[in-house]
Amino acid sequence: MGYGGGQQTMIKKVKKVKVPQGSHRMPDGKIMKDSDMKKKKQSPLKLDLKEGTFTRMAKDKGYGTNVQKLATDIMKHKDKGKLPNGQKITKLMVKKANFVKVSRKWNK
Repeated sequence: MGYGGGQQTMIKKVKKVKVPQGSHRMPDGKIMKDSDMKKKKQSPLKLDLKEGTFTRMAKDKGYGTNVQKLATDIMKHKDKGKLPNGQKITKLMVKKANFVKVSRKWNK
């Protein structure tokens, strides 16, 4: 016995072989072809559910497609907490209305 008193393990030295093109080295040291990898399935449609939400909100609240009018009404009446038609104003609505208000200047 020596110092430590535990079993000693033999570590095998693995030759580092150059990885051929179109392949990659796995964590355990094996070489695997890229074509053997499983492909991720892509969904046919990538929809952004947040796109057009303020326009939808304008239609639901009775403003039609007049997003600017809804944004000004929200910013005017945000302290009261309700729109002129009696519907509640949330913090998210105020954020979106502020974005509309700021984005008016972009095309000028």
